[in-house]
Amino acid sequence: WWPAGGRVAATLALAALSDAAQKESRERIATLVRERKALLKSLSRIDGVRRVYPSEGNFLLVRFDDPTAAFERLLKSGVVVRDMRAMPQLGDALRISVGTPEENATMIRALA
Repeated sequence: WWPAGGRVAATLALAALSDAAQKESRERIATLVRERKALLKSLSRIDGVRRVYPSEGNFLLVRFDDPTAAFERLLKSGVVVRDMRAMPQLGDALRISVGTPEENATMIRALA
């Protein structure tokens, strides 16, 4: 006997273990890794980018010569990033999430 919520959770957990779900997860991870590497290279080449920190996550920490201008350009282009400027020792940094190839291209265009 399972409570209703437990049955739903068990059904979802089993679905996540299916071959199709695992294949989709591997494909998403491969895309994320590929896009993260490409973003690191692209961002490093942009004037005004001081440093891009390598990451194993779904984001990059980027230091800018003028983080306020970068933040405003990104927002104006519809790109939402996490503003890290209020954090100790990160007054020049933004946290940029790795998106789809199209989203990443939009972000690069906004900064270039």
